[in-house]
Amino acid sequence: MHHSLGITLLLASLATAPAEAAKKEYPYIWGIGPKIGTIIVPGHYPIAFPSKIVQYDFIEEGELAGDEESEEPKRDLDERGDPRYSTLERVRDDLQLGVDGFYGIDKQNRIGAGLDMGIGRRYLDLFFTLNYDRVLAYKLPFNVVVGGQVGYGSMRFKGADSVESIRMPYFPLRARIQGQFLDKVRMYGLELYGQTAVPSNTFYTDLDGVLQPSVGSPLNFALNLSLGIELQLMFGDFTPPKKKKKKKGGNNGGNNGGNNGGNNGGGTIKKETGGGRAGGGNSGSRGR
Repeated sequence: MHHSLGITLLLASLATAPAEAAKKEYPYIWGIGPKIGTIIVPGHYPIAFPSKIVQYDFIEEGELAGDEESEEPKRDLDERGDPRYSTLERVRDDLQLGVDGFYGIDKQNRIGAGLDMGIGRRYLDLFFTLNYDRVLAYKLPFNVVVGGQVGYGSMRFKGADSVESIRMPYFPLRARIQGQFLDKVRMYGLELYGQTAVPSNTFYTDLDGVLQPSVGSPLNFALNLSLGIELQLMFGDFTPPKKKKKKKGGNNGGNNGGNNGGNNGGGTIKKETGGGRAGGGNSGSRGR
């Protein structure tokens, strides 16, 4: 009885140990909050506009199709015979604003989503992303995470001439590394990211207000490479689940059950021994 009861209790404790350890290991933390940032490389974004816009080469035939004797023979000419140039400007001083949220599915993996806006001189960028982060270092109150983001967005540049513009729907791809400082309800993050925009289409309205086809290409993602920095503030629950106290009732019940069982078993043995002695005494009396 004692051995079987002890083995049962040992197996039960071994079975519950992994589950309790998993609960302690997985802090289901979550947070949501604003962020602010800027592009640091290149100094002017994007690296360049599509080549047909830079060269302003849209007229294929006729007197306005270009001057073969000039340094840029394919550049279109205006009615006076002067070369035409786009008034689009790459943005220099941009500001990135957004909001992000995430949920920790376990200690090392987090999923989330974000909404971002970039603004600058005659520049507007709107996009949303779905995010995945992997925790490299998890030692409260500091975290280091790396992650990737993918989504959909649209950016627009306007020329100095109010008619000219370029609008580009695209798929943002971002890789990032972020250092985080956490307390119970807030998280402060500093992030360095690399991003590109893969064009799904490009709509360019030229100096005459004409929509020009075949200006962009998905391969132009190389023109949209950038390196940036962001500061982030989140509010949420950044504390691991509290450790559950062991219930004493179960242990007492097991001990009491074991003790009572042992005592009852001992009493039975004594009664059987007493009976044996009594039998022996009677046999002796009969022999006499």
